[in-house]
Amino acid sequence: KPAPEKMNVESFQKQFGLLEESDGIDNNGNDSDDGSIKEITNGEHTLSPAATPPQAFLPCLSWGWALVSGGGNAVMPTLARAWGCSLQLLRANFPPNESGDDDESLLLPAFGVHDEFEAPAPVVALEWLGNRSLVYLTVTNEFTVIDTVMMTLLERLDFSCERLVYAEFSLSRSVATNILSRGCKDEEGDSKPLRKVPHVSTTFLNSIRTSDNRLLVLCQEELRSVSILGTRQRIRTLEEDGEWLEALALALDHYESTIKSLEDRKRDPDGRKKISNHPEFTSTSRLSDDEEWIADLLLRYLNLAVENAPEPSTEQPGTRSAVSRLSSTRIDLAQSHFQMLAGVCIEFCVVTRRLDLLFGPIFRRFQSVHYTNVFLDVLEPYVLNDKLHYIAPDAMAQFVEHCKASNDVATVERCLLHMDVTIMDFDSILSLLRKNDMYSALLHVFAHGLNDFITPLEILMEAIFDAADTFDLNTPRRLDGVHQNKFEQYGYKAILYLQHCFKGQTFPQGRDLKPEERVETLRPQILTFLQQEQYSPSISVTKSDVVMRKSHSTGLRACAYPYMHVLMLVDSKALLTTLTLALDAPGAK
Repeated sequence: KPAPEKMNVESFQKQFGLLEESDGIDNNGNDSDDGSIKEITNGEHTLSPAATPPQAFLPCLSWGWALVSGGGNAVMPTLARAWGCSLQLLRANFPPNESGDDDESLLLPAFGVHDEFEAPAPVVALEWLGNRSLVYLTVTNEFTVIDTVMMTLLERLDFSCERLVYAEFSLSRSVATNILSRGCKDEEGDSKPLRKVPHVSTTFLNSIRTSDNRLLVLCQEELRSVSILGTRQRIRTLEEDGEWLEALALALDHYESTIKSLEDRKRDPDGRKKISNHPEFTSTSRLSDDEEWIADLLLRYLNLAVENAPEPSTEQPGTRSAVSRLSSTRIDLAQSHFQMLAGVCIEFCVVTRRLDLLFGPIFRRFQSVHYTNVFLDVLEPYVLNDKLHYIAPDAMAQFVEHCKASNDVATVERCLLHMDVTIMDFDSILSLLRKNDMYSALLHVFAHGLNDFITPLEILMEAIFDAADTFDLNTPRRLDGVHQNKFEQYGYKAILYLQHCFKGQTFPQGRDLKPEERVETLRPQILTFLQQEQYSPSISVTKSDVVMRKSHSTGLRACAYPYMHVLMLVDSKALLTTLTLALDAPGAK
């Protein structure tokens, strides 16, 4: 049963600007038992000059075999009721017959509130439309359709111009109210005594009925028929009308409200990662019919958009003719078109978790029209904003080449720090990082993907040795701290990496390293590596295609304690401060 304040008719009168009844005290503080209706003006109670009969709102009921949230695929007898602004869905449950005699005992159903919600205005009509759609009409002529399974708003329409047929009648005398008659005065000019006017109730309940999954609305001059279109029908209609973006947006809404919620329920409660969930192993046999249909919709839009794209110009830059200016405009139009197209495809695939589609037919389609760079430029913000945590190896290789051509290799490292390295192809990505000297990303991939902190440090030390043999180590350092050569750049990177490891932090994010027990074993491993008396590279370094080994150690590699020696040449004060972090750590031996 709704709360008493929700069932009080007077609460709705106050809410929608109707008159308020006097509390029995006049402006002079004297009792007044005339029961007259007052209105509030500037905080004071005065007689209303134009009082109208107040309005009451009756409850609305509607039976239906309906699907509700949490009820599975079985339709249940459900009673929808509305009283004022409160709407409730009550499920009928029939208790078992314990007596066993069906003839003598009458089993009455028991009702339980399954769900309830509030309407913005009092409800004057209520009806089921199908087995999962509930429609209601409010006193403000707002027609609303609710999905009773997902409890989401499907449609909201304005019926103020429909002129619906309604019934109006008065309630009993017990709820009648004294009001002042408008313009009624006696011979002396005084107002006539107050008279009782009953509450007027208006209902549209008999003006809205359902038949064959259609809603019949009785208007004063015609009979309207309202039907609920399924998601596919609505999307197909938008597609036929050429409203592709609206169709794709509706498909995303359908995915997030139905398909995605079902996937979340099937998710492994233990959180274990399975190889079958890798983006590269998405199989069409594991996709639902709706997921395949949504993917086909995106591919149809992609092919149509590519076929109708503005044509790029073939004019050489520098031409000053009007034709050239028009051609440059076409180039801008073509680039803008494919930027928009790439954004739509990436957003759609990220939301629907179809990375196999994104780096498969969609990526190849952009390659076929030579707009791969536009696709990669639009892809970058999704990675940096943590919306996309995986890039296929082929796309990653082209992304690196694209950044190298733009002289912006640092962008690749920034993106790798936001990606899930545990699902990446280590052989291809590590070879790519070594080849392009991206050591920050290399340290990150080894530590997070392989839980190996020594091998990337050893690879970085090899780059420091090579730089020390190439550059003049006696060059004075700049006072502003700007690195002048690769020896300084790689050397300070190694010292900074050591500081993070000794503090128990990830590099370069600075987050706490987990588990904590790993920190206790990591410090002695790094110190043991740095304190090697002779240069002895591991197998992983000697087999690297980047580091070219000689028959014997030369340069700084031939010195005693080569790793500690070369880092002292970089910055002895910074190195000793870093070693202090490990030696003074709690529990250090």
